[in-house]
Amino acid sequence: MYDFHYTHMKPKYGSNVRLLFTDTDSLCYEVVTEDIYADMGQDQHLYDFSDYQTTHPLFSNTNKKILGKFKDELSGSIAEEFVGLKPKMYSLKSGSIEKKTAKGVSKLIVKRQIRHDDYIKCLFQPHRELKHGQRIASHCHKLQTLAYGKATLCPIDTKRYLLDDGITSLAYGHHEI
Repeated sequence: MYDFHYTHMKPKYGSNVRLLFTDTDSLCYEVVTEDIYADMGQDQHLYDFSDYQTTHPLFSNTNKKILGKFKDELSGSIAEEFVGLKPKMYSLKSGSIEKKTAKGVSKLIVKRQIRHDDYIKCLFQPHRELKHGQRIASHCHKLQTLAYGKATLCPIDTKRYLLDDGITSLAYGHHEI
């Protein structure tokens, strides 16, 4: 993945590309270009376009599920907003589509109770968000339904140093800190 970043994205876009986050198997970029899809079309060998609408010009099953090919998280939609609170806790928004992750929080709670705007609110008005849910548990071999409260969104990233703008961060140990 780092090879893709340093041998493809940086040489192609230079200062017009910004890495928003990396995860175990993904990279998320902000790219300033005339037409990102035309650019991706020139390098189709790098991407899996199988999740695109069949009417999309780049749709192809050629690289479907091939290891090492990059997928578009929003399946051909352009992300309008990104909020990254900390590792594995981010939201991407494209029109009415919201791609949200919050590690350690039930997928059902993330899907039903947390919105992209909650990530924005948490970023600019730091607080711990508490959501309620139910789960089935066994105690002394008896099944019971339990109600619980779960801290969900939290803007505190213990792995990075937050700069004065309140948004940009640097990894601890960075030479500018």
